[in-house]
Amino acid sequence: MGTSSSYPSTSVRAIIRRGDKVLVEWLESRGIAFLPGGTVEGDEDLLDALRRELNEEIQGADCIVGSYRGSIGHWWKGERGVEGCLNHFFEVEIALHGDISAQEPGRSLRWLSLDGEESYRLQPPRLKSLLLETRVSLWNFVDLSE
Repeated sequence: MGTSSSYPSTSVRAIIRRGDKVLVEWLESRGIAFLPGGTVEGDEDLLDALRRELNEEIQGADCIVGSYRGSIGHWWKGERGVEGCLNHFFEVEIALHGDISAQEPGRSLRWLSLDGEESYRLQPPRLKSLLLETRVSLWNFVDLSE
């Protein structure tokens, strides 16, 4: 799978479910949540990037990458003006070996209920409704945030 796009960056994200919850990486400074993953580096393949990011970010679990779910392009107003990222999403299964923990300062891993009051903090904004919608098999959307 290639990674080229018109977005300034490309990211890979893991959809890790436990019942009606998804595992998120909570960014303390901004009070927002992302699915675990991160930026694709150089000519890195999407799957290689996802495996690398999961190994870096989630300690205490073995991750098995499953089906590709699609992409959401996300544009927002940031500190440097308009910023954007093309996010690619994969279903991922994990085998826990005790407690899991985030490895980056200012971030924590949490199980977020998609019906809970903090679920509106999940980024990109369209992601919550897509995760709740079981009939959509492949995503391809653009999300514009204020």
